[in-house]
Amino acid sequence: MEDFQRVVETRQREANGHMLAFARRVRPHALAIYQADTNASMAAFIHCKHGGAIYTLPDRLVEEFDKTDCTEVQIGDIQLPFPNIFLSFTPPQPLYLADEAPVDGCYVVRQADEYLFMLTARLNGIDYPRSLSLTCLDPTFSLHLPAKEAGLCVNDAIEFGIKEFLAQNAPPEDNFSTRVESPEGNVSTLVDIRAESRQRRIETFRSQEPVFRACLNIIVNAACFIAFRPEDIFEGWAGEPPITVLEAANDAETTRRNRDRKREALRTLESGDFTRIRICGRDLFEDHAPSGVTDRGKSPRAHWRRGHWRRQRHGVGLTLVVLRWIRPTIVKKDAGSLVEARIYDVQNPAPEV
Repeated sequence: MEDFQRVVETRQREANGHMLAFARRVRPHALAIYQADTNASMAAFIHCKHGGAIYTLPDRLVEEFDKTDCTEVQIGDIQLPFPNIFLSFTPPQPLYLADEAPVDGCYVVRQADEYLFMLTARLNGIDYPRSLSLTCLDPTFSLHLPAKEAGLCVNDAIEFGIKEFLAQNAPPEDNFSTRVESPEGNVSTLVDIRAESRQRRIETFRSQEPVFRACLNIIVNAACFIAFRPEDIFEGWAGEPPITVLEAANDAETTRRNRDRKREALRTLESGDFTRIRICGRDLFEDHAPSGVTDRGKSPRAHWRRGHWRRQRHGVGLTLVVLRWIRPTIVKKDAGSLVEARIYDVQNPAPEV
């Protein structure tokens, strides 16, 4: 917690410095920046602290997850290999948390007795390295879910998390607005803006909630896949390093020359634009799409038969549970595919104050 507090303080100092670039009349409100950025800072900080595990979901796998029901999955079934992971995916239909901010993934964080699900987006047309952080703050949607409630299904956990959020942001019963008179006789008015701030926060939450629910199947199914299908997860790179560098980094020889080569290779990987990722379900699909799927819209007769997770008991006295994925399938592939297009676009959500 002390480490995280220092991260937040560092972020606040950076934000304060960037605010000096704005004229006072158009300067962003500091409180809005801190409130919007706290969960993102926490998720990113814990993610780095625990190895920065990034799980990449291929588009075909995302499509199957989108067609797999997770209603029977219990929140206690989600057993992640790391306290914090990032799921990198592109939804099969356009999804936006804000104007020109498409969804690009989700943090799943285990924090004591709760999970934090934080949906992320990336603003289009932003030159991030050359931009002030206050002008390109990526929209996010976060929800805290109970993690230890026995027998609580994911959908009920979502409703519980929403109820808690609304309770925490309910309008205050008191009002601390007051008038203050200085010894010189000057009178100032201090306005309690908590009610207005919480109302705007709820409005933003409600506007983004449909996008989160549209991604929920993908997120939960991916978490189950990572926990119960480890044999279908492969390590790779985002930004492919040269083969010679990889060979040197993986060299098991202990000679002095090889140790020097390995040290230099690891330094190259750390300083270069390379990110180690874990690819889910790389070998589950053939190189070509199923027959009839690519010619979208030819006939509505083809359709998805939705998948689901089966809770299978095992062990002594059948006290243990393992999840088995029953994959979705396309029925009547040769008849063409049934297009299901949904667009969730949140235009200009109300800013926090």
